[in-house]
Amino acid sequence: MSQNVCAECGNPNVYYICNQCGRSYCWEHTASNERFQCPRCKAEYSKMDLVEMGNYEFKCRAIDKSKCPKCKAPLLVKKSDKNQLYFQCLKCDWNSLFNAPLIAADDEKEFIKEGIKKNVLGRKDLKFCDAKLKQLKIQNHYLFCPGCFIDLLDGGDVFTFEKIAKTFNLNPDYVLNLLKNYQQQGKLKNVIDPIKKAYISLRKDYEKYLIEKILNQQISLPELANEMQLEERQVRLILLALTKNNNIMGRFLDPHTYITDDLICHEIAKIIREQGSVKVSEISKKFRTDENETKRLISLAIKKGLVKAFYSPDSSTIIFGEGIQTKLLEIIQKKGKIFIDRTAKTLGIHSNLLRNQIKQFIENGQIEGWYTQDRGFATLEYLKSEMLGILKLYEKISIKELVSRISLPMKYVEILLQTLINEEKISGALSDGYFKRAEIAPLVTKKSSLPTWAIKKIEAAENLQHILIIHKLSGTCLFSYSCSALNFDPDLVSGFLQAISSFGTEVSAHETGLEEIKYQGFVVALSEGELVRSAFICNQSPDRTLLSSIKYFTIKFEDEFRRYLENWTGDVSVFKRAYQLVEDYFKVGSKLLFLIPKIPTDQSLTKEKIIKKLQTLLKERGRISLGRLEMELGVPASQLQRLLTGFALEGIGRFTLNHDEFVTEDKLNEEVAEIILTSTEIPLAQIAQETKIGENEVEEFLNNLIQQGIVSGRIENRIFYRG
Repeated sequence: MSQNVCAECGNPNVYYICNQCGRSYCWEHTASNERFQCPRCKAEYSKMDLVEMGNYEFKCRAIDKSKCPKCKAPLLVKKSDKNQLYFQCLKCDWNSLFNAPLIAADDEKEFIKEGIKKNVLGRKDLKFCDAKLKQLKIQNHYLFCPGCFIDLLDGGDVFTFEKIAKTFNLNPDYVLNLLKNYQQQGKLKNVIDPIKKAYISLRKDYEKYLIEKILNQQISLPELANEMQLEERQVRLILLALTKNNNIMGRFLDPHTYITDDLICHEIAKIIREQGSVKVSEISKKFRTDENETKRLISLAIKKGLVKAFYSPDSSTIIFGEGIQTKLLEIIQKKGKIFIDRTAKTLGIHSNLLRNQIKQFIENGQIEGWYTQDRGFATLEYLKSEMLGILKLYEKISIKELVSRISLPMKYVEILLQTLINEEKISGALSDGYFKRAEIAPLVTKKSSLPTWAIKKIEAAENLQHILIIHKLSGTCLFSYSCSALNFDPDLVSGFLQAISSFGTEVSAHETGLEEIKYQGFVVALSEGELVRSAFICNQSPDRTLLSSIKYFTIKFEDEFRRYLENWTGDVSVFKRAYQLVEDYFKVGSKLLFLIPKIPTDQSLTKEKIIKKLQTLLKERGRISLGRLEMELGVPASQLQRLLTGFALEGIGRFTLNHDEFVTEDKLNEEVAEIILTSTEIPLAQIAQETKIGENEVEEFLNNLIQQGIVSGRIENRIFYRG
């Protein structure tokens, strides 16, 4: 039996081994250009479609009597992240969640009703075609390695869809969906350009250089585009992806200039120091932010210690220096809770003035907190910490008791409890005036959809106690990792194993090709590599699941450190970062979990509601104003921009020239169509002015429509001629 396991999931049932890189894959994770067709409705599926749907019966999941409004192909029904039903075309990229006609609903009956009304569904229920799929005969039936595919694309270059299709014997029409699928899985981390039909990736060294540049200076998109020899629009997409992937907070000062919040804070601090006092409105104008966001950035600059300053009584001006405000803010931030009368006496001011200052801090976004019933004020973080400290002592406690302990009104105690529950800092529920704490189940038990092989790996993982990697030639322990509370002397064990190897002591060999010996009441599973010997100390003989993982880890260790191992100088410090391999392949927690995919943490309830609302508004309006949204939702424009940036990266839409509106591609398509219908020749500047996007973007948009045959015309001297 093969010792290889799937590089994706650790499944020992290997279906494909790459002859280029040597990686192995099970059937589910082997990439291929296979296509399957339904003989009844002619719906076509790629292998990835079937794996994504978990369709291992190879039966057609197309909805009977459904048709795509764009290409007339059959449709699937899918569920969005927010559990809304929507239609997805099996052939083209149309879906009813973000493309016209928009059809999405929580209720199945309402969903069917909308589907019939908008002529995409021809019956009053959602019935699968359910015919048995047949594999289409392809001239060049081709399996390929997903690892090599990803390594090539993320190696740094611009790959057209046509080039990708040619390299991997794929249909160019299916490349976009393939790239999006790998990107959603987090395997591809660079930029898909659906307009130019290309995938743009950066070399690791250039990506590092670019991140450093973003963090340390304002970015001029035209200059960067010239440097990278790409279009400005493409550079904007790269910038958005980099800042999102690396959690860099920032904004566009204008359509062509980007700056991080950290640099803005330094700039704000410099302005305050140089001018002595400056109007908040002037800073807002300079950095194109609203008043609330400006005050947040000013507060951040003060909190970082970049400048000491305080607000004027009306909060319209920020003043350089250390006034009573500054001292009070420092006391609150340091202590978390203050008592009004005592603190006012210390600062030599009246308690009413102190209360007014705290109110000003809250309005300016400098602190977040509540007044307490013992004539105090506490920050929200302090109150959360206090509440958690109390709740950890009790399985059940009355709200009245918490009110007494924490000196907050009942209403605020309930809000605080619900906040902690939503943030997953405590598990429990409010009922009949009591809070009952729930036992937090192990992470893996929450994942009810784990396959059987994964559950076996979890069970096998409890057996492992310690990992040792030994240099075969010298017998030196290169790397040691404890997986339990038990401690082993790595040098002693390494010497013992080296002695056994030298004397050729007989050890029991298993079918797996690994050896095991007894040592001080434990079982040591040995994996012999080319340059190293791995010793995995276990409570008892490891099963096949654990043994295959051990072998795979040994191979990975040698691959990662081969350049050091082949000419080893005796320095073991170079192997310290091997713990990252353990983290990658053996997720460590209260128990060791092998090769279990990371389960992403849920977004907060508030964020989910905002995203759902944005999706709904985009469907209804197509074009939304950030200013209007801020008033409607009560959410800062900066937060809305960050959420909409995710939509932009998915190709759903784009920001306007001034970054104050977001428009879907469908809406833009509709608006441009209306404009060019008014005349046979129209300047690009006029289209740009009416749609509020840049002239270059208008030109790209029109050229794309022309190339697709949607409109007939040409562009000359910045004028579009129709016909």
